[in-house]
Amino acid sequence: MEYNTTREKLVLPEYGRNIQQMARQAVSIENRDDRRAYAQLIIHLMRNLNPQTKNNPDNERKLWDHLALMTDYQLDIDYPYEIQHQEEKTEAPKVAYPAHGIRMRHYGNIIERWIKQVSEMEGGPEREELTLFLANRMKRHLVEWKGDGVSDEKVAYDLENLSDGALKIDVRKHRLSEFKKTQQSNQNQKKK
Repeated sequence: MEYNTTREKLVLPEYGRNIQQMARQAVSIENRDDRRAYAQLIIHLMRNLNPQTKNNPDNERKLWDHLALMTDYQLDIDYPYEIQHQEEKTEAPKVAYPAHGIRMRHYGNIIERWIKQVSEMEGGPEREELTLFLANRMKRHLVEWKGDGVSDEKVAYDLENLSDGALKIDVRKHRLSEFKKTQQSNQNQKKK
């Protein structure tokens, strides 16, 4: 049995192995007229494989360019368009993942950045309001992560811990909003 991993690498995987084999076969056809007719058949099949590109004005040119690329520019026919040679595809550079650690992943990086910003603010009603907002947001995140039954004391403790003691909430004075775990997150856990 032959596996795809042992076969020749596909030049354009979106067209599949059969189209690529047909393109390679077209190069070996002796008669120029037969070779041209076979190439048109291949273009027709390629067009049918990607019907969503029919409205694209450059679609025909692109298909002929792709056929030439699949044959390694060895197909000797009169092309209806001037073939544009494509450079070898180079792998896109990897995007660097942020290297800083998140202290409590269930709250996320954004919450930690907000806590830092609010901690650096001068005391006053605006800071108290933002602290309460952050605590409610943290409770929502914690409910989504852990489930129902999250205590306000736990959120207040985490807020004080993440702010290195700069932000505190008196849970006897301020009740945080009640949240329920969303249906979507419940369904995701059932699948696991």
